[in-house]
Amino acid sequence: TVCGEINFLYGDANGDGMIDGKDVTRLLNYLSWIDPDTGHSSVEVAWGADVNGDGSIDGRDATRLLRYLASLDPITGESAVVPGP
Repeated sequence: TVCGEINFLYGDANGDGMIDGKDVTRLLNYLSWIDPDTGHSSVEVAWGADVNGDGSIDGRDATRLLRYLASLDPITGESAVVPGP
């Protein structure tokens, strides 16, 4: 997906160009390190961390990412769950 001049893949939370378990780890670390006073996390994530494309990074993104990976067909590489809006 292209957002202005930024290319990214929905679900690619670590920015390595793939969607896998490492993205789940990065996204969950991001969410667990959010400062409740500032609303900011000390963990950086790539643009693709907004897995559902709603403009915010939260537990709904983690849920969609986990559902995407859980329904990934190892033969076709396709999933019944689509990341993005």
